[in-house]
Amino acid sequence: MVTREEWTRDTPWRQGHLLPHEAIKSLGLTHPKYPDDTLVIVASHDCDLAQLPDNEPSIEIVFGHRIHVLDGNNTHAKSSRTLHLRFEGDDPLLAEFVITNKRSISKYALIAFIPVAEFKLSTLVGIPIPQVCVSG
Repeated sequence: MVTREEWTRDTPWRQGHLLPHEAIKSLGLTHPKYPDDTLVIVASHDCDLAQLPDNEPSIEIVFGHRIHVLDGNNTHAKSSRTLHLRFEGDDPLLAEFVITNKRSISKYALIAFIPVAEFKLSTLVGIPIPQVCVSG
């Protein structure tokens, strides 16, 4: 059983991180139309991720898929439903995320996994992720 102390403010998870394929498969988050190209991004704010599960038990994620070309109509938050993002790495990764594919998962579900290290969310295409937290 995972204990409260195993999720700390020093969690490696941050907004914009991608889940590894092992986590996607284990949590049943495979994209129905693109199972081999599924990507899952953490949407929760860093301040919510840093909270202990007693205060903030869930993480918001959005699952999507790899694409070959960014559509300018879906970058820079031009569309409220579909977002095309670029991830930097040895080979850049292009992805599409649709808001209807948003889910909440338990923090404990991710404790056994670490974020994908090969790709980092790019600020070259799309808006940079704001690091603003409102305390409640």
